[in-house]
Amino acid sequence: MSSSDGGGDGSDPGPGNREVAHRIFAAEFDDADLDYSESDEERAPNYVVTPTGLRVNRLFAVGVLTEVESVNEQTLRGRIVDPTGAFVTYAGQYQPDEAAFLDRTTPPAFVALTGKARTFQPDDSDLVYTSVRPESFATVDADTRDRWVVSAAEATLRRVAVFAEALSMDERGDRLRARLEDAGVPTALAAGIPLAIDHYDTGTEYLEATRTLAIDALEVVADEREEVRPLDADPGGRGGADLGPLPDVPYDFEGAATPEPVGSAGAVEADGADTGAADDPTAAGTDDAASTAAVTDGGREHGGDA
Repeated sequence: MSSSDGGGDGSDPGPGNREVAHRIFAAEFDDADLDYSESDEERAPNYVVTPTGLRVNRLFAVGVLTEVESVNEQTLRGRIVDPTGAFVTYAGQYQPDEAAFLDRTTPPAFVALTGKARTFQPDDSDLVYTSVRPESFATVDADTRDRWVVSAAEATLRRVAVFAEALSMDERGDRLRARLEDAGVPTALAAGIPLAIDHYDTGTEYLEATRTLAIDALEVVADEREEVRPLDADPGGRGGADLGPLPDVPYDFEGAATPEPVGSAGAVEADGADTGAADDPTAAGTDDAASTAAVTDGGREHGGDA
């Protein structure tokens, strides 16, 4: 795997490097309601953690722009639909180029979106909504969308495989993060999976539903299925589902050292903020133009879905 994005080992590559833009299906992103930052520093990145443990600051999505509407005089809202659901994005006075793109694009249209993951909870509601603050848009075609679906499905299946391994381990919290990192798991997952287990109590039922979602998406692209079945499982559900086949992942779980308790001599530090792009097989790369071009060309960009 290439580490030319900087921070290929999950460490902080220094200022000026952006987070990896991850590929994730809308259905799972819509289930996310956990956001956090690893530091109180003003410029520390904010993350959304999904039920399968992806810690995402930026995401890269390709789908059909189905709707554009005015929220107020300065803000437009767009819906970008992938085979599993819809991403909601808002562009206003602080995103003039992106707002102009939404204003001039007539739905339906295939588009690629790179932006910041966000959550929002209204004061009068217990519901948490996800959205994407756009950084860039591009007009694409159906083949580009299909290639994105394939890469997002592959990334999802690998993530489920890593999460399933983590569930079988005794460690939790910082100790689990340290063990996953020692096994070679990228920071976006090693940090996110313990948080997801603690917050969502994600179990095998949800993992199997997400695995099925990814397989359905691949079958839709292959014209073997008309539509993806809904992701109806609750992350904390305990339905006793068995996990179906998953891909092998290149991490040494058996050889990973069990970390010493935090505070003991030689304890593994796992609290540092990760502000750079890890060499992450669930990621889409740090360069927006490169992300779009790689999907368009059917290629794999640095730090991308290998």
